[in-house]
Amino acid sequence: MVSMKKYLSMTTAERRAEGAKQAVKTRARTKLSNDYCVRFGDVSGVLDEERLRLMRLSLETGIDQLVAAKKEEAKRIAAYDRKQAKFLKTPITAKTEQEYTGLIKQRRLYEGACDLAWEQYFKFRDKHSDCEPLSRDDLTYAGLWTACAFKAAKGL
Repeated sequence: MVSMKKYLSMTTAERRAEGAKQAVKTRARTKLSNDYCVRFGDVSGVLDEERLRLMRLSLETGIDQLVAAKKEEAKRIAAYDRKQAKFLKTPITAKTEQEYTGLIKQRRLYEGACDLAWEQYFKFRDKHSDCEPLSRDDLTYAGLWTACAFKAAKGL
């Protein structure tokens, strides 16, 4: 990878050559990662040089060198899942309902919004008729960002 300054000073031919060189490296990294995953199972994380080295060593020796990383990731995932399950079961407040409604009305939903407590949101709205109404367009928008919201609102 070249610096932006160097890249901007390159000719078109040099840029193409650099791009081709990077494409070869990317294909090699992808193949190494895929081969590792086929043999030892998936592993998450950034494919930095150390992780690639351990994948290569695993394939050469037949011994998974990323067992510790997989265990650590499993712990993190389990902790997140517990925290998220607790969050999703917690009833929301009027303030939270207004925040979620604002995200929808102002078209400010974001990547990851599916993890919000949509089921609790719609339960709250069902029990409180004084909530700001959502139009069909609002529900369609919410459905674009999160299937959770769309499923919960289907009956509305």
